[in-house]
Amino acid sequence: MSSLTRRRFVTLAGSGVGAALLSACTLTHAAERPVSEALAAALPSPTPTPRPIPPRSKERVFLLPGTEWEVEGIAIHSGQAGPRIMVLGGVHGNEPGGWEAAEAIATWEVERGSLLVFPRVNWRSAAAMERTLAGYGDLNRLYPGDPDSSLPMARMAAVIIEAGRAFGPELLFDLHERSEEHTSELQSRGL
Repeated sequence: MSSLTRRRFVTLAGSGVGAALLSACTLTHAAERPVSEALAAALPSPTPTPRPIPPRSKERVFLLPGTEWEVEGIAIHSGQAGPRIMVLGGVHGNEPGGWEAAEAIATWEVERGSLLVFPRVNWRSAAAMERTLAGYGDLNRLYPGDPDSSLPMARMAAVIIEAGRAFGPELLFDLHERSEEHTSELQSRGL
């Protein structure tokens, strides 16, 4: 995977090959990476606490439940040990490819591990097909968020971070969409 450039990955992800690539990838946890003998001897050997494996299920989950900003998602558990993956879509309201991909992912069956998907985290902007609405703030630029902010998307960023901490994903995918205008700009900058 080291020869896969960012541009090539975005192209593959946009062409539908991203799902196949994701399923083909293997995860290496930090604890499995080799360390020097001297460093290993100096570090205490922690006893890992196994994470409980949720039973096979699908459950509706919510961000900011009971508020006017409530966002619905889905947690899909296989009942088997495996990676935990979190997917966000609809961060920008004018990027329907992001939320459409997340909505498709939300229908997947999971064979190992768990999947947490929030297809439209900025659903009001998506309904208006605007990147973000005036007075909301740009969710993509507001992490780690602020639960007491006057900007709704700063509050959303804070609860997304909380959800991530509670779920404990090994991977987080924040799905966006590129436009030809942005592609030309990136190419002119050599990215």
